[in-house]
Amino acid sequence: RSADDRRNPALNTLDGRLLSYDQLRAERGEPYAQESDPAHFEGMARAAEAALDGLAVALRAAAPDVVMVIGDDQGELFGHDNMPAISVFRGEELVMMGMEPGRRGPPWADKAFWAGYRMDMPHRYPGAPALGLDLVHGLIRQGVDVASSNAVPDPDKRAFGHAFGFVIERLMKDLNVPMLPVLLNTYFPPNTPTAARCLEIGAKIAVALAASPADTRVA
Repeated sequence: RSADDRRNPALNTLDGRLLSYDQLRAERGEPYAQESDPAHFEGMARAAEAALDGLAVALRAAAPDVVMVIGDDQGELFGHDNMPAISVFRGEELVMMGMEPGRRGPPWADKAFWAGYRMDMPHRYPGAPALGLDLVHGLIRQGVDVASSNAVPDPDKRAFGHAFGFVIERLMKDLNVPMLPVLLNTYFPPNTPTAARCLEIGAKIAVALAASPADTRVA
């Protein structure tokens, strides 16, 4: 990833600018150089994996009927020709983007890497269309003009990405319950939602789900 960043002439900054690594270093310095020592990586990885194990156990203990995931879409389901700021997926079925090594993605990412995100092939998982529709209606009532989509018509071109596949692979594991995806435009100007707006919409999502007539436990 370090090598990728150094080759990238258009790294996104928090204020919406696109800079090269050298430009960013000249402006910001390298404040995380000490933490980036590879000698620390094994311990950091163990701590992260233990925390993920804890989340997986908590998710199973909650025994949800639906898992809602709010995640970024990095040009996977949506493209620049149609990029909503926030969209609720209310389809019957999620289809994962199949990343073919050598054709899409970084050159070092092999099939095993993509399998960790359920993106080694177009895996299919159940959606939550009824609850998704309730969420759309509930947000509209609260003044959030949210977009929605209900299908993945051509998985070879557009499908779900790692923000959702990682949760299935690493946290849900064999927890076979539907997913309700909410997709954010995190990276692509001009319509990236602000942090303040995300906080506001997050609270309204909770209100909308609580108002749903469905007797559904949502994680």
